[in-house]
Amino acid sequence: MRRLTRIVKTIVVPPVRYLQGRRRAAELERQMVAVGRDALASALGKLPIARDSVVLVHSSLKSLGFVEGGAQSVVEALHEQLVVAGGSTVLVPTYSIDGNMYTTLKSGRTFDVRETSSNLGAIPEAFRRHPRALRSVHPSHSFAAIGSKADWLTANHHLAGSNFGLGTPMGRLLETQSYLLGLGSDIGHVTFYHCLEDIEKFPLNVYADDGPFAVVCVDRGGVAHRLLLPAHAPGGEFKVHRIDDPRSVALRALFLRWLERYADLTWHNIGQARCWLVDARKMYREIKNLMGKNITVYTSQKDAEEFMRANLS
Repeated sequence: MRRLTRIVKTIVVPPVRYLQGRRRAAELERQMVAVGRDALASALGKLPIARDSVVLVHSSLKSLGFVEGGAQSVVEALHEQLVVAGGSTVLVPTYSIDGNMYTTLKSGRTFDVRETSSNLGAIPEAFRRHPRALRSVHPSHSFAAIGSKADWLTANHHLAGSNFGLGTPMGRLLETQSYLLGLGSDIGHVTFYHCLEDIEKFPLNVYADDGPFAVVCVDRGGVAHRLLLPAHAPGGEFKVHRIDDPRSVALRALFLRWLERYADLTWHNIGQARCWLVDARKMYREIKNLMGKNITVYTSQKDAEEFMRANLS
């Protein structure tokens, strides 16, 4: 009987789950609302963004609905409304990560800013390919920018001496009026949190002990640079507790509620997505305040729940 049960589970269950997944995907597709470039641009134009700012955009194409023209339409709407009409600069992560940061840097793979594609999603890759985009030189965590401050944001990433510190594209956000925009993207998948690790006296050693790693990177002019960079330690406790881990529900809720209350994070409808916007310097101030209270993006679920009960009830 047990053998028969195992056979049934082996032969029947996988196809059933596959079909259930296909049905669920089809149902979600039917629920998607068609969204055009003009509608996206109109919604972006209503965001309370000061002129001549920098806007760091984290995105999810699927969350916006069925976008006519796909990722290219989103990039065109960002360019049209935030750069041309709004006079701002758009900054987008264009990461090229094989597995994780550790395996990418340790592999010694050469990064060519002109040719290495982004595997972060359709919007980052389309943005990278825009004729006006300037991309920073970093083997795993590059950024591309369009606008008057694009060169200032991206030119010296490979000379900064860190991944996310001062002089890097994200570090530059602290030097000017800037915002983070979650364009259908979850609050957990925000690399800006890691600026604390490279700028402040961070309470945890999050980098691998066998680093830094030597990586060759080729810049816009075809010149090769040998960089020495640390990489986040893979697996273990940090992976389990980090804010982007699916199990870290309480930690994401903690940061979201804290940023809403103390950094004036606001919500906006763009396409089919509920999108968030926050001033970058206010966000940095508050995640630094949380660090002083022993709360970081590596805090455990249990500690996050206890902190919320004591401070955010």
